[in-house]
Amino acid sequence: MELALLSSGAFSDPLVRGLIRRAFDEYFLLVLILAVLYFLPTIIVLARGRNDGCGIFLVNLFFGATIIGWIIALIWSLTGEGKRR
Repeated sequence: MELALLSSGAFSDPLVRGLIRRAFDEYFLLVLILAVLYFLPTIIVLARGRNDGCGIFLVNLFFGATIIGWIIALIWSLTGEGKRR
């Protein structure tokens, strides 16, 4: 069915292409915002220049999907001075 829609020129209408492009742009923006929020603990630790950024990144990457893992990574990135580079 999808192949028939593509080959029939259903997406050749400028209005339809504009709507698809707008939906893609909004979806891309949403994914970008969610990725920044997901990796916020890693971004914070990198901005602070701490030495334990690798550990926080790994906790954030593997356990960030669980709320507890993300909160642990966030608290870890905000507390302590750690070693400076």
